[in-house]
Amino acid sequence: MHETEDLAKATLGKELEVQALLEEIRPMIQMDGGDVEFVSLDADGRVLVRLSGACTGCHMSQLTLKQGIENLLVSRVEGVTSVDAEGLE
Repeated sequence: MHETEDLAKATLGKELEVQALLEEIRPMIQMDGGDVEFVSLDADGRVLVRLSGACTGCHMSQLTLKQGIENLLVSRVEGVTSVDAEGLE
């Protein structure tokens, strides 16, 4: 039972770290008319976000996602392995 509680606390801690970093970079994304929102973090370290505003349909969204958001989260949150966006191929 304690292992389950410890895992839940660790997962919550990582989610909070991810959300805090997203809040840190949101103003830069919002300056271009877009936005980013945390959706989930799975057990394999994959973060799912939702891009909205000008990011929807923007040809630069994939670059922003992988070179910006993913690089930041992978380098600063232990255990994060990748970042994907809902509806973005």
